[in-house]
Amino acid sequence: MIGRRDIQAVPCHEVWRHEDKFLIDEVNFFQLYWKLRPFMEIDANAVVPSDSMLPPENQFPGYQVRSLYFDTPERHALFEKLAGFDRRAKYRIRIYNGTDTVITLEKKIKRNSYCRKEKTSLTRPQMEALIAGDYDWLPQIGPLGEELYVEMRTRLMQPLVLVDYHRIPLIWPVDEIRITFDRHLSSGLFRTDIFEDTASVHPVLAPGQVILEVKYNHFLPDFLRCLLSGPRNASLAVSKYAMCSRDITMSAWGDPQDVWEQDWTYPVKGNK
Repeated sequence: MIGRRDIQAVPCHEVWRHEDKFLIDEVNFFQLYWKLRPFMEIDANAVVPSDSMLPPENQFPGYQVRSLYFDTPERHALFEKLAGFDRRAKYRIRIYNGTDTVITLEKKIKRNSYCRKEKTSLTRPQMEALIAGDYDWLPQIGPLGEELYVEMRTRLMQPLVLVDYHRIPLIWPVDEIRITFDRHLSSGLFRTDIFEDTASVHPVLAPGQVILEVKYNHFLPDFLRCLLSGPRNASLAVSKYAMCSRDITMSAWGDPQDVWEQDWTYPVKGNK
């Protein structure tokens, strides 16, 4: 049982942000990165890989992101994504660079093309207890903990899907603009051991594919919009969670083969 003294809560973020996603190839990634780099800053948390033997294409400053997503036995979160629900939410635990320096419990809320993230910090004992099924202490960490507690009690929500990728971030401080390139998306097959180096061993993206994300609060400057525009940069409903979930058998709402044989780039929403 986790005691009250182990709890560390932080305020939730209330800002609704625009979020556009694109599926691009490596060539487009190189071109866009070097177009944007003269105008944007490197995220302070990004570092160049220390292994000097890595090829140049892996020398971009970035960091590793690993998330453990929650869902119900019937995969409600996955179904709502695939069905195109305008209002939906996902819960996850997130760490960076494989360490327990920063561990957050997050709720990502989508409303049409807007998103908002609520989060609170966890200690490693809290996280391990939560993954092990000990969650009676959750209401003590605040509203987010209360919400997840209700979901786990009433809908049997549990941590199910591991999502892992390397993020290369660029920032424009005005309006908190973030442009990120996510590479090497992978997952584990029924693995929830978030700190295990070999847990995420199953590649999800085809070789050379990169997920580009553009996030901002109110506006995207014209010069950035022009740099990002192009015939291959149509905004797509890309979901890392849904893409990694294709290895989880779903029995409650259909034959998984009927879903996973579809084109995973999703319908085009329009050019940017």
